[in-house]
Amino acid sequence: MLRARTATVIVEWPHAVRDRVDAFLAALEPYVAALEADDLEAARAAVAKAHNAYHALTGGAYDVLAELAELTGDSGGGHH
Repeated sequence: MLRARTATVIVEWPHAVRDRVDAFLAALEPYVAALEADDLEAARAAVAKAHNAYHALTGGAYDVLAELAELTGDSGGGHH
């Protein structure tokens, strides 16, 4: 998840998916805070929301990026 955060922050995302990017980064905040505090229970509670936000982002973002790159069949289908 933390590498996904790094990759997400560095990319200049198209406006069409910016809301999903922001939601993913916001969902990661409690997870990262829990990890930094070494609070396993809080991390467990936060990780599902972060994971779901990741899938919401990638489910639409890869479609948009593939379209911008004029590639077909490269969206990945929303899988890891």
